[in-house]
Amino acid sequence: MSPDNSIDMLFAFWMMIMLSGIHRYEERWLPALAALRPTPAGAEPVSALRALLADPIRGKGENTRVWLEQDQPMGVVGWVAANVPRNGELYGSPLLAAHRPALDGLIAALLREAAAAGARFVHVAASDNETDKREALLAHGFQPTFHFLTLRAASSSISPRTMPAGWRPIALRDMDWPQLAELFARAFADVPHVPYHSAEALRQDWQEADVEASQVWAAPDGSYQAFLQATADGRVEAVGVEAAHAGQGVAAAMYGAAAGGFLARGVGALEAMVADINVASLALHRKLGFAETARKQIYRRALEQASG
Repeated sequence: MSPDNSIDMLFAFWMMIMLSGIHRYEERWLPALAALRPTPAGAEPVSALRALLADPIRGKGENTRVWLEQDQPMGVVGWVAANVPRNGELYGSPLLAAHRPALDGLIAALLREAAAAGARFVHVAASDNETDKREALLAHGFQPTFHFLTLRAASSSISPRTMPAGWRPIALRDMDWPQLAELFARAFADVPHVPYHSAEALRQDWQEADVEASQVWAAPDGSYQAFLQATADGRVEAVGVEAAHAGQGVAAAMYGAAAGGFLARGVGALEAMVADINVASLALHRKLGFAETARKQIYRRALEQASG
C-alpha cells in the first residue's frame, strides 16, 4: 500500500468519525427521520414529524438532536423542559432510531441535556412493540411507571349536551392568555407527564389548534372555567375543567360540541391520550364511548444532582 493510499484511508476514517454521533437538528434530515416513525393513517409523515419537532414547546427544533452515521441520519431525540423549574421533570419525545447503537447514543445525549437543564427526572415513552427502545431505556437506568392509553370514539356516538346556564365561549381573538394558562396549570397540576405552558407558549400552541372544535368557556363573572383543545384531524390535545365544576358534565358537553362539528366536516372519530392513573379522565372517556386502541409505557429515570 502506498503512503498516499494510507493517508487517504486515514482521512476517510477520520471523516467517518467526524460525521458520526450527535448533531444539532437540521431540517434537511427530516425525510429520512420521518421514515423511522410510524405515522397515523391519513397523516403525511414528513409534515407530522415537522410539526412535532417545530413545536414551540421544543424550542422550534432547538431541543432536538440527531444521530448521524457518515452524514446519514439514523435517529432523533427531542425533549420538553418546560416543567424543569416547577417539578424537575424533563420529557424525552420523540425518540426514534434505526438500531440499538443509535438509541444508546441518543439516550445518552438526552441525559446530558437533561442534566445541563437542571432536571431531576427524565421521562420517555415506549410502545409494547418497541423492544429495542424498552431494552435500551432499562440499560440506561430507566424504570417503567404508568401507561398512556390512546382512546378513540366515533364522532357520531358522542351526543350534544348543555353547558351551565350563563356560560359563554371565548373567541380566540378575545382570549386572556394568562388566565387560560392559570386554568391549564390548575387542571393538570396532578396529572403526570403534562408539560407546563406559559401564557405565550399556550398562545402559540393554540394557534395550531382547530378553531371550530377547540373551546374555552367562561362563567357569567368572566372567569375561565373549562377548555378543550383539538386538532383538525380529531385529536384532542387537552381537556380541563375548574375543580368546582368537576363531575357536572362540562367536559362531556365540550366533547359533544366538538364531535358535532367534526362529524359535520367529515371527521369520523375523535382520539385522546389519557394516563391510566388519571382515574377520573379515564372514566369520563369510557362513559362517552371511547375505547383503547394503543398504549405506551412511560419510563422514568432520576438524575443525580451535582453537589455545589
